[in-house]
Amino acid sequence: MLVTEWQTEKEQVVREYQELRDAGQIDQEEYEELVQDILDYGALSEDLNNEEVKIRILAAVDAVKVLAGLL
Repeated sequence: MLVTEWQTEKEQVVREYQELRDAGQIDQEEYEELVQDILDYGALSEDLNNEEVKIRILAAVDAVKVLAGLL
């Protein structure tokens, strides 16, 4: 999976979480926990085989955090 595909996929998940939060189905704390779970560095570690991929994924994580309102 390309980094851009990963980022697009994660941004879509964040948007779904935002919809759940906005609809009152989850609260802000649950929302933030769910977003942090998808951005967990440990879960990404196997994708970080080389420095170039690591840099791109960390930039994508930051972009997803901005979308999620966590930065």
